Amino acid sequence: INIIELWDNFVGDADLIKMTCQIFLDNYPDPVSAIDVLANCVDASDLQIKAHALKGVVAQFCAEGPTKLLQMLEQYGAENKLNEVKPLIIKVRPLVAELKTEIDRLLAVLST
Repeated sequence: INIIELWDNFVGDADLIKMTCQIFLDNYPDPVSAIDVLANCVDASDLQIKAHALKGVVAQFCAEGPTKLLQMLEQYGAENKLNEVKPLIIKVRPLVAELKTEIDRLLAVLST
């Protein structure tokens, strides 16, 4: 997470950041499972829609690495390139797991 960019994007509103963190955790209690859902998409349109949704949520946290990879997954869905998804899934899975850890830490700091 780019904390400075995140803080600027939320205009220094710690409560809004906390609420956004909590929404993420409520909707993606295990974000790696959400990545596994992407890995198991057999329909390119489904991949595109699910990758787009997760990308939007992840991008709010100014997490450039996973956002770019999710954008690529979304594009692969748009281009019906399901056979190229697995290598990206392998790359994005640990980044999303790390993002969840960072969000947990950020929420703890903002809640003190």
